Amino acid sequence: MTDIVWQSVVIQTISFLIFVFLLSKILFEPVMSVIAKRTNRVEDLTGAAQDAEEKTKALQTTLQRRFDDARLEAGQVMDNLRIEAEGKRDQIVAEMRSKVQELREENAAKLKSEMDSALTALEPHVKELGRMIAEKAINRELAG
Repeated sequence: MTDIVWQSVVIQTISFLIFVFLLSKILFEPVMSVIAKRTNRVEDLTGAAQDAEEKTKALQTTLQRRFDDARLEAGQVMDNLRIEAEGKRDQIVAEMRSKVQELREENAAKLKSEMDSALTALEPHVKELGRMIAEKAINRELAG
């Protein structure tokens, strides 16, 4: 059988341990450090993204509330303006109706006055025409 050389095994083991130690210091620790840094950075960025998303949702909710409030306020303003306009319209219509009624009464009074003066001016002519008609009617009867 083969004889195991213990010296060689011990030297090989020591060499392997030195190699693992050096590999650990030169390769594994820097790589693990970079991986840890990247993991931390990803976690930080993920947290920042979540915070930004929460802020965005909060802002969106605030903006929607403000928009709804503005829409409600605009509706109220429009209603108030409509009511005010209707009131002014009713007031103007009432004033115009009053003026029209005054003009009607004024014109009716003027018309009555003009009719009375026309009748007064025509009264002597009516009497003369009546007399003339009567004379002609009588003359026709006598002549006829």
